[in-house]
Amino acid sequence: MQITYDKETATLNIIFIKGLVEESEYIEDKGIIVDYDKENRVVSVEILSYSKRFSEGFDVDLPLEAVRA
Repeated sequence: MQITYDKETATLNIIFIKGLVEESEYIEDKGIIVDYDKENRVVSVEILSYSKRFSEGFDVDLPLEAVRA
């Protein structure tokens, strides 16, 4: 698993498995994109506007390997 954060777009991306994305599901009211592979397994989850959604004192502790990514 890999966790990355793009400060420019305020997007938190959690990659569960490496693979090609076959389909994406946008959950508009939550600002979340879920990517699936051809076997319908979740490849990754993106949280859009993460900093705006969690600006009220919420901080995420990332594993050391995720911080380096």
